[in-house]
Order: sequence, then C-alpha cells, then structure tokens
Amino acid sequence: KNIIEQGLKLDLKGAEATQTEDKDRIVKWMDQRGGVDEANRRLRSIFAISSWRQCVVDGTVAEMKLPMVLSEDNHRRTLKFDFSFLWKFSNDDADQFAKGIPDSVLDLEVDFEWCIALGNAGLDAIADALGRTKVQTLHLNLRSCDQLSWECFANLAAKLPNSIQSLGLLLHKELDDKCVVQLADHLKQKPGLSRLQLCLNGCSKLGTGVIEQLVEKAPPQLMELDLNIANCPQMKNIDVIQFSAKLPQSLEKLHLNCDGCRDIDSEGLLHLASELDRRSREISKISIHAAPHLMATTFEYLKEWIKDQKAKKRKSIHEVKAMNIDEPSTK
Repeated sequence: KNIIEQGLKLDLKGAEATQTEDKDRIVKWMDQRGGVDEANRRLRSIFAISSWRQCVVDGTVAEMKLPMVLSEDNHRRTLKFDFSFLWKFSNDDADQFAKGIPDSVLDLEVDFEWCIALGNAGLDAIADALGRTKVQTLHLNLRSCDQLSWECFANLAAKLPNSIQSLGLLLHKELDDKCVVQLADHLKQKPGLSRLQLCLNGCSKLGTGVIEQLVEKAPPQLMELDLNIANCPQMKNIDVIQFSAKLPQSLEKLHLNCDGCRDIDSEGLLHLASELDRRSREISKISIHAAPHLMATTFEYLKEWIKDQKAKKRKSIHEVKAMNIDEPSTK
C-alpha cells in the first residue's frame, strides 16, 4: 500500500540526477513534450492502472483516489483493464472505474468476465462516462455477468458516441431476442461503426429470425462482422439462410461461428457459400467455424469454392475453418 501511495504522488520536479546538467537536459526534453506536469500525470496514471485490480480486492480504490489520478491523465488515448473473475466487483466499483475514464480515451478494452456482482447501475455508469468521450474502439467482455439485463445493453449502445468505429461485445448466456434486437436498433444509429464483434455463445433463449434482424439493422457503413452464435440450441438452417440473404452491401469481411449448433448443417452452410460466391467481388475475407457434425462433403465444397476464388484472383485472403468435422455416416 505504501508503494502505491508513493507512486500516485510521484513528482519529477523533486527528482535528482547524478549530474545537474543531466537533470537540466531531461527537464528541457520533457518541456518540449508537454512538460514535467504532463509526465507526472502519465506516470501516476500508470501506477493507478497497475494497482487498480488489487485495490478493488482490498476495497481501497476510493481511498487511494485512483479515479481522480487516472482522469487527470487527459492525453491518454488507450486504456486496458482486466477485472475478470473478481466476483465481488460491484456497482460501486464500476462507478469508481467510470469516474476514472479520461475524456481523451479513444481505445478502451475491459474484461469483466465472471464479475457476477456487476449490475445494471454499474454498466449504466460506464455507459454515461463513455458518452462523454470520443472513443473509437471499444471491447467489453461481459460473459457470465448474468445480472445485466437487456435494458442496460440497449442503454450502453444508445450512449455510445458517434465517434465509435469498432465495437466488440461478449455477452452472457441469459440474453434473448429482445436484447439483440434492441442492441441492433441503437447500433444502427452509429454512422461511423464499421467493425462489429458480437459474441452470443451459448445463448439458449435466442430464437429463429434474430440474426436475420441483426444484419438487417446493421449500421450503414458496416465493413466487418464477427458473429459468434456457437452453442445456441435454437439456431437452425433457416437462420443461416435468412442471415446470408440480408448481409449488408457494405460488408467486406465476415466471420461466423456456428460450432455446436446441432440444427445447422450442410443445407444452411451451402446456401451461405452460394451467397458469398455471388458477393465475391465485395467480401474479401471469409472465416467460418462450422458445427462439428457437418458432413465432410460440405467442407470439401467450401474448400473447392475458395480454391476457385483464389484462382480467379477475386479475393485477397480466404479462410474456412471446420472444427472436428465427422465423416458422413455409412449407417
């Protein structure tokens, strides 16, 4: 604790050097790059970031004034935190974290996986803080944060500034169609959003038609879509067929993971492959994680299709990945 306190109060003005001339040169160099005060703010914020997780465990975030220290680093562009598996990470902890987010941040990545005490009020506080920034890239892992409802995810999407360009959301398994549709409705209003990663792995409540609505409501400039619907038991071939028909015209890269979806088979993926073949001049990178039970003939078809596209030089990169594909049954 004493080391953290000293780091948070670090002042280079009182630092010494072996040679006076060296100190003068260092101070002059810093003056040309924002000055000693700017250097102090950056060094103190590094200590705050490094000690934040432990201070959550100790319950000393507010006592150490970490939010104030971090927020004062008003030229920070990138911020990354890992709070995963802090089961006692509460709404109050989220509020303290939100207060610390500098308005200058452009790239934010936070892992809240298994923060099971995190609720709507906490995520709402973070959403409010992000609304005051001009963040361009945001990645939030909220897996197993089961107290979070669809309302707070919708609120998060609504509060995101129009500066957002890349968004990654890893969501918990209890979400349903209403959450995804509401999320899509708000994201559609973000004109600059060009990359979307949405992980719905294991969401057993998602029903037929929801991923069709997701792409139908896609932001107008969406260029890259990474959609994970693995282990969603209600996903069927019709969902993949409808999904492929509604892919936005602006799309250039697609990653679809349907591993573990027992009702998605060769029919759905062959239809998707056919649609991608038709769109080959637009979509330049494709990655498909196929369900384990797919017939080998489906995989061979996809490999031949990609080989043909490469030969025609229509694409720059092609990836098709199938995980644990079984040979067709002879029974």
